[in-house]
Amino acid sequence: MRSSPTALNPYCTATENVLTYSSGYGLAGEFESLSDEQIRTQMEVNFFGLLAVTKAAMAAMREQKPSGGLIQQVTSIGGQRGVPVS
Repeated sequence: MRSSPTALNPYCTATENVLTYSSGYGLAGEFESLSDEQIRTQMEVNFFGLLAVTKAAMAAMREQKPSGGLIQQVTSIGGQRGVPVS
């Protein structure tokens, strides 16, 4: 399925030069206490959401004349370090 940036974001314009993506959230708790639904929802937002928005922006950036643009994906330290649970 191919989506346009406008379908993902009604505020997209005909010319896309920059995409800054900083969406996502973390789950707290022991791994075994999290439900499959919680984990799948987090993956849908944090991973597959990122892929969908990036693919749509890349398509728009390639089609525009001149082609090109900048994609910046912002993360947090929470994705790189665990937090101890007491």
